Amino acid sequence: MTLNIQFDPELGLLEVLPGSPNIPEGSFKQRDDIQTVFFSDDLESIDSNAFASYRNLTTLNLPDSLSSIGKEAFYANFSLQRLVVPNGVVSVGDYVFQYGRSLQSVHIGEAVTSIGKRSFSNGWVLSDLQLRDSLTTIGKRPCIAAHNSVRSAFLTR
Repeated sequence: MTLNIQFDPELGLLEVLPGSPNIPEGSFKQRDDIQTVFFSDDLESIDSNAFASYRNLTTLNLPDSLSSIGKEAFYANFSLQRLVVPNGVVSVGDYVFQYGRSLQSVHIGEAVTSIGKRSFSNGWVLSDLQLRDSLTTIGKRPCIAAHNSVRSAFLTR
């Protein structure tokens, strides 16, 4: 499988181009030079630790074609503030957004049936977590140590 990318170092822009249905484990781990990631519309899965430990990632555009987000895929992303998990995603792995220190808002798509353990834990400013009624399984302590900041966590249809 080929991973087709284009990177503009001046803008800190990483584009995952068509023909890349999967982001392999650890592909872009610990990259402080990436600020924005755009994915092609044929992306199906993001594996474990693919984008873990980022200090400067502020914009992440997950496509509707995405169906799976692996364990710790976006673990310890310190600058990402808002995230929409697309409607095509069925499962969100363990620790996926743990230590998302700037993550304020997460909206979960309508197909998500499971969220792994501690997926949003240690998110210091998480205040808006929207879940869907399709959700059947939530792992242990999904928002532990969110410093009592989650002001709205609700199910939507």
